[in-house]
Amino acid sequence: MAASMSILVVPLSVVAPAVLLAASPSFDCTKAAGQVEALLCKDEDLAKLDRKMAEVYSAALHALPEGDRKTERAAQRQWIKDRDAKRENWRSESRCAKGRDVKDCVTALYESRIAELQIKSGLVRVPAPVLYDCGNSDTVTAYFYNDTPIPAAVVNLGVAVQDFAILHPSGSGAKYGGAKLTFWTKGDTALLIHKGKPDVSCSEKKR
Repeated sequence: MAASMSILVVPLSVVAPAVLLAASPSFDCTKAAGQVEALLCKDEDLAKLDRKMAEVYSAALHALPEGDRKTERAAQRQWIKDRDAKRENWRSESRCAKGRDVKDCVTALYESRIAELQIKSGLVRVPAPVLYDCGNSDTVTAYFYNDTPIPAAVVNLGVAVQDFAILHPSGSGAKYGGAKLTFWTKGDTALLIHKGKPDVSCSEKKR
């Protein structure tokens, strides 16, 4: 990865056999530390995702205003820390629930972060906004992205709250989950779930 994404290197208890270092992620596999980095060095699909992450991160830093780059570097360091944490401590990914395959979880972590970087830095086309009337609550303006590695949305609640959300598995409709908001669309209706507040039913505003 780029110099701003340097990873703390802790030697493995046993030097990984050369046969295990089959893939080529963005870092030196002879210095791989921990379960996730070892997996990245063994699995070509995950290695490609890691290389993609490095490319997108570099492009995002170049595209972002100077004042936002420091914030994004800190966010990337935190993401790496979360990625390398024990599996039970992985956050914000329903595909990382107990019982799911580790590769699926790591894939989800990468796809979500790549999508976030692409959207934040304008590396993907901004879709037309969709407006929702949520009763007594502020209007919700949602941007649904389908050109990212995983479908994602930017959800604005009035002018005070904005959240990045990714598509999560659901029995029906499209459920986008973020750190602060969950927005679950079903046809021209939606359910707004704002942490710490009552759920609100919404309906799409017709143009």
